[in-house]
Amino acid sequence: MGKVTGLPPARVSIEQFCVDCNRPGHGKPFFPSHPELSVSWSHQNGIVMAAVSTFDIGVDVETLGSIPVDSDFSENVLCDAELEIFNKLPATSSDGASLKQLYVARQWVRKEAIVKLGGCSLDRLSKLDLGELDFPDFSLDTFQRINSGCDYAMIDISIVNRVCLGALVWRGETQGILLSATKEGRKP
Repeated sequence: MGKVTGLPPARVSIEQFCVDCNRPGHGKPFFPSHPELSVSWSHQNGIVMAAVSTFDIGVDVETLGSIPVDSDFSENVLCDAELEIFNKLPATSSDGASLKQLYVARQWVRKEAIVKLGGCSLDRLSKLDLGELDFPDFSLDTFQRINSGCDYAMIDISIVNRVCLGALVWRGETQGILLSATKEGRKP
């Protein structure tokens, strides 16, 4: 926020409000002093992903080990077309990685980012079909921009050789995305 507005961090005030229950303290974050800016963040096992923009955005980050591969979870996350892809995947890749877990995790972060954008709710994830999107290469630390055939564009993020997966989502073909990664104790 400081980079975008020029404000020192001590003057940045972030609040949250849930439109579903009409209560503060959770829900989509926002900057009261800068309502024209959109913010989204996610954290998991000490990893944080955050984004600020002049257009609506959503992000999610997960560590691979936090994503179960059991059929109940998969059926709650994946639509029928995605379940077909999931069921055809071999159990592991040549390097021993669980392709089924990677696929569920990738679709989860994509869909959770769409939820944070306001494009879906958690109870409707299995109705959101992202099966047409590529199953990206997880072998390297990567940023992969995907323009889906739907209303969303996204960037898949794979960090630390698949240990952490993330997604940044926005509506349409918005230009001007700048990504930077920061390790603890370092500036981007």
